[in-house]
Amino acid sequence: MLLALLTFSMLLGTCEGGVRILRPPPWLFPAPSEIAVALYRGFAVDPASSGGYYVHVLTTLEEALAGWVIGSVLGILLGVLLSQVRFLERLFLPYVNATQTIPKIAIAPIFLIWFGLGIESKIALVITSAFFPNFLNTLVGVKSVEQDLIDMMRSLGATKSEIARRILLPNSLPMIFASLELALLHSFLAAVAGEFVGARQGIGVLLLERSHNLDMAGMFALLVILAVLGWTLDSLLLFVRQRALFWSPVVRGQSGS
Repeated sequence: MLLALLTFSMLLGTCEGGVRILRPPPWLFPAPSEIAVALYRGFAVDPASSGGYYVHVLTTLEEALAGWVIGSVLGILLGVLLSQVRFLERLFLPYVNATQTIPKIAIAPIFLIWFGLGIESKIALVITSAFFPNFLNTLVGVKSVEQDLIDMMRSLGATKSEIARRILLPNSLPMIFASLELALLHSFLAAVAGEFVGARQGIGVLLLERSHNLDMAGMFALLVILAVLGWTLDSLLLFVRQRALFWSPVVRGQSGS
């Protein structure tokens, strides 16, 4: 951690010095101090004001988290179901794979027409982004469980639900947590992309306003906010993963390092 902070401080100092020496146009590249000022101005306002950051950050956070939770739950449940019912897997998997080749930004206008300018259209877009990695990783993870373990449970008289709860899901958790992390990243991308297409509030709305005004410091400030949000939520998810998968050799190795 100390080395990371030192490296980050050196990078900031180098950028600040480079901008002061080279003096690029303000619309080309801002100094870190200018980004810090833009951050201060965005947060040093009434939290209820739409001119500050609070309302917009909370809107994007709500869209991303709500869509991530719903999409992840649906993806995991459908992944478990299709892994156990081969007929359904053969029936639905080609359609699921085909829909994922469609760029999310291409279907954002459709959701905008269906659900309006509110957060509902962005949540729907995030759901489609979070669904696929969780569905695919769960499907592959469950199908990768050793058949000997399943046969042993069946010989002991375990039901399908007991096998799923005691064998399939625990052994699939490493892949499921990996998909949750990936889906979390995709969720913020989808939320901001949806706000670009049409929204009343959100970080994407502010990014468009700053770009139209050539406010490069303001744009970088918003990118910093997105980075901090993503890092914080990913760290929380990693904490949960380490507690839930304490038995995993991979997690034990990371904790030891």
